Amino acid sequence: MDPPAYTAPASAPKPPRTILDLRAQILANASLLNRSTEDQIEVIVAKAGAVPAAPSPMLSGNEKRPITQVMEDPASSSAANKHYALVVRRTYERRFLGILMQGEPRDSVEEALEWLLERMEREMHGMVFKYGKKVEHVDCSVM
Repeated sequence: MDPPAYTAPASAPKPPRTILDLRAQILANASLLNRSTEDQIEVIVAKAGAVPAAPSPMLSGNEKRPITQVMEDPASSSAANKHYALVVRRTYERRFLGILMQGEPRDSVEEALEWLLERMEREMHGMVFKYGKKVEHVDCSVM
């Protein structure tokens, strides 16, 4: 007997989630965790570039070093060219932009959003564990 059509075999890889799917899930969870009618919750993904060094002093009258030199320190280059995902809350009447949750540096946009979604889901689990049946009125499914 074959399993139902909606049941994936155990050996099947997880279906990849698109950037838009990840963004939608993060926004849905963030709106449940930080609900306010006048606030707008947004997901921002930014790529960190190389950190410029301080301008070098002039050597002599005609010789100048480039102002924007890139630091060659291995510790500073570890986070360069990595993607960060942020969940921010924007309040228009106070012109306030607050970071609700910040991700860690990842190699791709998808990895940054996946990490942020996993952290957001841990927060949701914590909220359900802490408040128990008090959050039943919220239509959400915690995975």
